[in-house]
Amino acid sequence: MLLEVKLMGLAVALSVLAVPVSSQTFDHSLLDELLKKHVVKGMVDYVAFSQSAAFKDYLTSLDHAEVSKLSERERLAFWINAYNAYTIELINKYEERASIKNISEGIGFQRTKGPWKEPIVKAAGKTYSLDEVENAIIRKQFREPRIHFALVLDNVTKAGRYIEDRRGHFCVPAEQPPHLVGR
Repeated sequence: MLLEVKLMGLAVALSVLAVPVSSQTFDHSLLDELLKKHVVKGMVDYVAFSQSAAFKDYLTSLDHAEVSKLSERERLAFWINAYNAYTIELINKYEERASIKNISEGIGFQRTKGPWKEPIVKAAGKTYSLDEVENAIIRKQFREPRIHFALVLDNVTKAGRYIEDRRGHFCVPAEQPPHLVGR
C-alpha cells in the first residue's frame, strides 16, 4: 500500500514536471478589444488609441512579459502584436497621419534614422526598435515566410488606413496558426 502511494505520488510529480514551462500564455485581450473598437472599415482611430488607458496598460504588460515562458506560437503572437501595437504608438508619438515614412529624426534634409530604427518597443524588459523586432526577433527566430503579412508594414498604405481584411488577424490568438495570409 505504501509503495502504491509513493508510486502514485511519483507519477503525479512526473506528470506535473512533464508540463513544459512554455505552456503559459500572454493575454492580448486588451489589444483585441481596442482593435475591435477603434478600427472601423479599415480606418484606425489613432486619437482613440492615444487617449486609451487600456492601450497604455497593454503596452506596459508587454514590457513586463516573461516571453521565455511562452510556447513558440505564443512568442510569435507576442512579438507580432508588440510590433503592431508599437507601430500605433509611434504614429501617435509623432502625430503623423499622412504616412509613417514621414517620421524621421534629424535636422532639415539630413535624416539620421527613420521610424523603424527608433528604440520604442518596450517588451520583455528590454527596449527594441521596430526593425529589431521584425528582423532580429520575428524573422530570425521564427523563419516564417508569411510574416510580412502579419506585420503592419505594407498593409498600411497611409498611417490612417489599415487594410480591412487584416484587422481580424492583427491580434494573433496563440491557438491559431500564425500564418496571416490574406484572402
